[in-house]
Amino acid sequence: MDEVFDFLKRNAPLFLATTDGERPYLRPVGAVNFFEGKVYVQTNREKPVGKQIAANPNAAICVYDGKNALRISCQLVEDMRPEAVESMLQAYPFLREKYEAEDTDVVYCLANGTATFAPPRTEGAPDVIKF
Repeated sequence: MDEVFDFLKRNAPLFLATTDGERPYLRPVGAVNFFEGKVYVQTNREKPVGKQIAANPNAAICVYDGKNALRISCQLVEDMRPEAVESMLQAYPFLREKYEAEDTDVVYCLANGTATFAPPRTEGAPDVIKF
């Protein structure tokens, strides 16, 4: 997961796809963090994206560096443990004011997923990381 996070961080924003019923929605997300060996993102539960994740936690993420792409298919699992939130707030200090003023921001862990680098970083089969 180190490689996945490094690629995401170097090429932020990542693009997060969720669904609203049968309609897909895609948006940029800038806050991506690495905590306890897992990748985390942050958003607000009152925004459409937060409501979509609550209704269906399946998501897709894509980021592109101009030559290579990283595609992730996963579930977004809410993790509001104080340690997970504090890790995100340390990585993105500007979020602290939002968390203190509102009680609607959420930290999600990417789980039960597959990350695929394309084209492969080395010759041969595509690089696929299951997490």
